[in-house]
Amino acid sequence: MEKKGKKKVKDNLPFKLKIKITQTVTDSASYHYICLSLFLFSFAVVVVSISSQSKMAARNLLLLSNSTVHGSGYLDWAAEYVKEFLKSKSVQSVVFVPYALRDMDSYAEKAIKKFSAWGFEMSSVHRAADPIAAVRGAEAIFVGGGNTFQLLKNLYDNKLIEPIRKKVLEEGAPYIGSSAGDQRRHSQHLHH
Repeated sequence: MEKKGKKKVKDNLPFKLKIKITQTVTDSASYHYICLSLFLFSFAVVVVSISSQSKMAARNLLLLSNSTVHGSGYLDWAAEYVKEFLKSKSVQSVVFVPYALRDMDSYAEKAIKKFSAWGFEMSSVHRAADPIAAVRGAEAIFVGGGNTFQLLKNLYDNKLIEPIRKKVLEEGAPYIGSSAGDQRRHSQHLHH
């Protein structure tokens, strides 16, 4: 039985389903309910555009449950979703956040190679002389998956929580998160 006042987003979602949601959010409880509902979908691609009546911009989010499906290459299963999402926002370049893995250089190279093959420029925030300036100047942000605790520690150590929050929630920059990067988006750290 559904609790009074809450709306079901969708039941019995199939593998690799793309969901588009447009809803006006007037309070943080509604927003958190939507995020929790979306987070529960395993192996789903979720595209969210949520309008808010506050000072926050529309959220342009592509949340991927993972970056690799057994038997396929890095982001292969999500390629069409990622390309469509970025092209629909007229994005040409993406800033990658590889903080969830220890070998950030290899991780960044893997992501840069994939996004370049799709026709997008990509730079890695861990190589930037000024990571905060890199995020502030980003057209779009992709936070890769891995170890959630390592990701969060590196974001705090590099003082990127607030710049990413502002870029995504207040300016409406497109955000892609996979695995830990997807969970990161749902955490309380980006919400006020």
